[in-house]
Amino acid sequence: MTDRPSKANPATMIEHATIDDLRAKKERQQQRANDLPAADKSDAASPPQTVASVSARPKTPRPDRVGKKLVAGYFPVETTKALKHISVDQGMTLQQVMAEAFALYLESRRARP
Repeated sequence: MTDRPSKANPATMIEHATIDDLRAKKERQQQRANDLPAADKSDAASPPQTVASVSARPKTPRPDRVGKKLVAGYFPVETTKALKHISVDQGMTLQQVMAEAFALYLESRRARP
């Protein structure tokens, strides 16, 4: 048998480091909670606000978006630059330029919006 040094398993090292980090974080949080004045401890004990509770609020759509739906896509950089230049030259927003382009395309296909 050769005397080669044993290699540590990287996955195990990561796992231990992660567990140690989580333990240290929990200890820091507990210490901070213990250091708070009595009035602030009620806030520290309450669970953090979750994404679900934030998104559960009813959304009021912007008035200019009522009855409309987002249409998006990924286009070559040259195409986006050309569209932006057209919008600046014509004094239009990019959305107005795209709406005009869509209308012309639909007209050429004899499709009505």
